[in-house]
Amino acid sequence: NRYNLIETVTDPLGQLVTYNYDIASGTIGTHQTNGERTTAVYDRLGRQTSQTSSTGSNDSYTYTSDGQVSAAIDQLGNRTTNEYDSANRLIAVRDPLNNRTTTVYDSAGRVWATIDRYGNRTTNVYDSDGRQIATIDYLNHRTTATLDAAGQVTKSIDHFGNITTFLYDTAGRQTGVIDPNSNRTTTIFDTAGNVTSYTDEYGHITTNTYS
Repeated sequence: NRYNLIETVTDPLGQLVTYNYDIASGTIGTHQTNGERTTAVYDRLGRQTSQTSSTGSNDSYTYTSDGQVSAAIDQLGNRTTNEYDSANRLIAVRDPLNNRTTTVYDSAGRVWATIDRYGNRTTNVYDSDGRQIATIDYLNHRTTATLDAAGQVTKSIDHFGNITTFLYDTAGRQTGVIDPNSNRTTTIFDTAGNVTSYTDEYGHITTNTYS
C-alpha cells in the first residue's frame, strides 16, 4: 500500500493472508482464507499492547518506562517477565513457573554467555573486530562461523563438521541458504528491497505482493 506495508501473502498451499491496517487506531488485522482472523493493537508509541485471534488466544504486553517489554501475559493469565540492567540490556527472563534464564555481557556489551533454567551455560566467542565467530554449548560442542568483509556469515560449521552456506546479493541481502544436505532455500527481492518470493528446500514458493 502507500505506506509500503504488505497487503497480501500467498503461501505454498495457495492460502491467502490479507492484511488490513487502521493507522489512526493503531490496529492491524489479518484474515486468512480458512477464516482465521488476528488483530494486533499498538499504542501511540508504536508498541504492541495486545493480540487476539479468532481461535481464542488473547495476549497482552506491558512496558518499562524505557520502552522495554516488561511482561507478556497470555489468555490464561500466565506471565513471562523480563529483567533489564542499568544499560537497558535484557539480563533475565522468568517464565510463568518462575524458571529463570540469564544473559551475561562482556565489558564491550556483547552477549558473552547465556545460562538456562538448569544452569547450563552457552558461551560466545568473538574475533578482534568484535564479530561473533563461535558458540560453545554446555557440552563443550563448538559451532564456528566464517564471515565476509561485511561481517555477514557465509559459512557455519557445527560440532559434527556439517557445513551450512549463506548467499548474499551485492546489496548484502541474504538470497539463499544451502544446508549440509545441499538443500537450498532462495529469497528474491524487488528493486525496492521487498521480498517478492521465497522458495523453501522442497521447492514450495511463497509470494508477496505490494502496491
